[in-house]
Amino acid sequence: MKKVLGMTLLGSIIATAVASAVSCSVGISLDKILNRKNSNTRVLRELTNYSLANLNSATNNTSNDADIIANLQDVLLAVNNHDHYEGALAEYWDHNKDSDYWKFRLRKNAYWTKIENSKQVKGDLITGQDLFNTFRYVLNKNNLALTTEHFLTNFKYVPQLMDFIDKLSDPKYDKSNGQAKPDKLYDSRFNKDLPGDLRTNELRSSYWIDRAILAFNIEPTNEEKAKNLALDLSMSTKQLAKKSFEEGKIVDNGKSKEKNDNSNGLDSSIFDIGFHLSKKISYFESVISYLAFAPIPEVALLYAEDSGQKSNIYAGTNYGKPLARKSGYNGLWYSGPYVIQDYFPGSNLNLTKNEFYYNKENVHIEKILYSYVNKADAATRRFLFETGDVSSTRINANDLAGYKKYVGSDESNPVFEGTNVLKQKPTTTWAFGFNFNTKETSIYDDIKLDQEGSLVPTKRRVRTPEEDSILNRAIALKSLRIMTRFVLNRSLYAKFFSEAKDGNNHPVSSQLRNTFTSKYVSTYNDKEHKVLDKKSQNTVADYADFLAKDYYDITKYDDNNKKLNNTNSVSSTPVRTRRATPSGTSESSSASTEQQSWSDWMIKVLQKHSLYDESRLTSWANRFGKVKDKKDLKNTEKVSVYSEGNDAFLENDLLAFTAFLKEDQLQSKNGGQDGTFDLKRDPNKVEFKNPELAKEFGKLIGVYDKDFDPKKDYQNQDSKLSTLYKKINLLKQQVKEDLKNTSGITSNKPITIPFLLDPTGADDFKIKIQRLFGAFNYLVRNKGNGDIDSPFVFDIDKPIDQSAYLKQRRDSKFGLGAFGWSPDYDDPTNYLATLKYGGVYEHIQGWKKLFNGSELKTTNGSNKKGIKLTLKKSDGTSEKAFKELKDALQFFTNELTEIDENEVDIYKRYTRLAQLENFYTLSSAIIIPTHTHQADTLPIISYLDEFSKPTWPTGSHARRLVGVRMFDKIVTKEQFKKQKENFDKETLNGYRSVYPKTFDSKSNKNIYFDQFKGNWREEWKKEYESKNKKLNK
Repeated sequence: MKKVLGMTLLGSIIATAVASAVSCSVGISLDKILNRKNSNTRVLRELTNYSLANLNSATNNTSNDADIIANLQDVLLAVNNHDHYEGALAEYWDHNKDSDYWKFRLRKNAYWTKIENSKQVKGDLITGQDLFNTFRYVLNKNNLALTTEHFLTNFKYVPQLMDFIDKLSDPKYDKSNGQAKPDKLYDSRFNKDLPGDLRTNELRSSYWIDRAILAFNIEPTNEEKAKNLALDLSMSTKQLAKKSFEEGKIVDNGKSKEKNDNSNGLDSSIFDIGFHLSKKISYFESVISYLAFAPIPEVALLYAEDSGQKSNIYAGTNYGKPLARKSGYNGLWYSGPYVIQDYFPGSNLNLTKNEFYYNKENVHIEKILYSYVNKADAATRRFLFETGDVSSTRINANDLAGYKKYVGSDESNPVFEGTNVLKQKPTTTWAFGFNFNTKETSIYDDIKLDQEGSLVPTKRRVRTPEEDSILNRAIALKSLRIMTRFVLNRSLYAKFFSEAKDGNNHPVSSQLRNTFTSKYVSTYNDKEHKVLDKKSQNTVADYADFLAKDYYDITKYDDNNKKLNNTNSVSSTPVRTRRATPSGTSESSSASTEQQSWSDWMIKVLQKHSLYDESRLTSWANRFGKVKDKKDLKNTEKVSVYSEGNDAFLENDLLAFTAFLKEDQLQSKNGGQDGTFDLKRDPNKVEFKNPELAKEFGKLIGVYDKDFDPKKDYQNQDSKLSTLYKKINLLKQQVKEDLKNTSGITSNKPITIPFLLDPTGADDFKIKIQRLFGAFNYLVRNKGNGDIDSPFVFDIDKPIDQSAYLKQRRDSKFGLGAFGWSPDYDDPTNYLATLKYGGVYEHIQGWKKLFNGSELKTTNGSNKKGIKLTLKKSDGTSEKAFKELKDALQFFTNELTEIDENEVDIYKRYTRLAQLENFYTLSSAIIIPTHTHQADTLPIISYLDEFSKPTWPTGSHARRLVGVRMFDKIVTKEQFKKQKENFDKETLNGYRSVYPKTFDSKSNKNIYFDQFKGNWREEWKKEYESKNKKLNK
């Protein structure tokens, strides 16, 4: 999947239509829709509301363009409709024992397709060199690729290569003495930012940087030698590329002598490309199937004339740009199932079947016709489906009119005969993130609160530098963030995305999420039930189960949350993934499953301070441990409160109790001398900041207001919230003390935390945002009778127009932002790496503006792998205010790197990552996970055979249409049921592979696997060895 990187501020989330009834005005009855015939089952009609940014798979990182590009270019591997990997451009693949060198054999009948004079022309065979071209193209910084992160985090020597290029090309590389100067390796030939024609300078610089990449691939540990090799024109670029591909230390031709291990795979002579990795990556299949690794033709690299090559107009940044026919898609080369037939920006985009595609017999849809609409929301799509302009329509969970017309009140039995409910894997998770380096945000000139706790509107102005500092120091305070999470009712916001599906019986949004890493992405084959309960028939544990286990291990308790003697005797949450990662090594299999969860640790803290009361803790666990499922009200089995659709944060008083602790689980190792930490603090040594406040709050844990109705607004039940108000009052006092003692802030007025609201957003969305923060401000208000003002409130900042809004967003003028992430590969690190120091959400949280990062050093002065963070602007007040945040971020970043690079055993890896993620989100509340835009069930009305479509949520798999079929009638519920039965039989008994296992040159035909069950490598290897054995006799 092309990177689905949803990033926005809290008010700027684009709304899908919710209550529009436009389709109801169409004079088409449900019977007519059901019986309407699809005139051409070879043509798919679709919508898009975006013009293409470009068509370059190596540089384009936008979600919408990926829908198109995924069908224009092939990658090495693809996941089929049964969630199994198959070879796409690759026929076979293997790796060494350590999984840090992967090699691929390419098909011998996969050719490029070009468009000349509006006709398809067969190009050259796609070879390993074309995949090597991708490496060269992406890492040439002049090409402005947005996909470099995957090379940086996975491939050996790539960070050093990027630094090498900067040394060669940046005249201001060295800033160590306050005055920028070039590195000793600098040479102006590599610098494009010189006087003269921009395009000419770009191509000249790109030519030399390309040679530098080729040379560094040969000599990655000797920069001087690599530079000299790049500048040595006695070897042409073609010759240098050939040498680099044969001898490469980052990417090679798959025949590495250093990494070759025939005992662990087939002879290296059969492979065409190999990748040297910076760590042991068991999940590399999912990494390499990311769209950024599609092949790139040589024309994109012909920057300048050289011996044996001519320059090309489509080289560099011109490749794949839809500017005009001269330098637009006419210059694009295709490796995938479709090519572009017509493209008129803002009107239509038509794809047609690639006549020279190696697997064209499985491309059943011959044309894809995209129509442009200004607003591709639910109501518009429904309307266009009813008029026959699109081939399918989804009834989204917030589409009130669509649910009423096509689904009704019972999703399991829709009112329309043509509505079928699909199970899907929504993996895009959204979260609230604090900006710890705000600057010049908006503030009211006179801070006053009304009786509802809301800010009284007065004249707005820009914060002064001192006010900026106060806001940043306040947000850095952990107790403030914990109080925010305790009071914030995220369902009031998430309901915007789930309201139609939820109806009136779900006060908790069914799409609420408590973890940042989504379920459905990473799974573990738990045959020994080390994560799941022994009585559970399920043997596939999701990474989400590891997170839940680390929070509160429900397998240790009965349904009434009473401790069991046999801690693995009850059923756990069912897991709905179909493909599991193997268990790992035998060491993992025998490892002890006993581990201390976060709640175990907290209970020991309570016990140490004589605050443990079994009945009250059981009451807490009945609400925040093993609970009745709030998402599926018909589910009789208790689930972890961590499960989607349950709220693990709102009023979770054991979580909130951490605001009163002097220390959490994080502690310095080795006496704090070397900047390293672990999560092994002895709970018996934890002290309180204010023992009086802590003990008063501790005695309220597990005590809740009984008469409160969560289906009604807080404002209408104020008298029924006495216990909650006591807890909030104690939290307010603790935060106020911390602001003074830790942050150096004394103020009689509340600190206002701003967030931006897009003035052009949907009205219903704005209402829900106002309810979300209005409810927070109401609950923390001064209610009199000894109460105090809240030390902070939230402030909705709605700029005058979208232009002003976008400028404030670009300038990071907000205190709280919302961001979303969708995965590229099948490992939790894909999510977690975005949050570290230097991660992609730098613009949300401001880490690099706040902290400098340098290498850790041991006590003897030698370098230690990891980073050490120091404040950019240091003074006594700031050092104290940001210390806890700095230590947490430093530990998170270093521990994530250590686990990712060294922990291969899947059980241990997921256990450690779960503990780390829970520390970041649960203990530290640096981010607050909120929701997913999509439900895990989706009512759909379609002419497509939905069971022929791939659905795996990472990479580009779900966008590809190879193997997908269409019907001439809308699929009825009865037909859908039969299709599912057949699909399930295929999964059990085997099926014909979507992609050919090989090409038979004698018959000139593709050969496919029959009764395929997902073990491509094993089956291919067995047949290959059997065939060669016969030939050698």
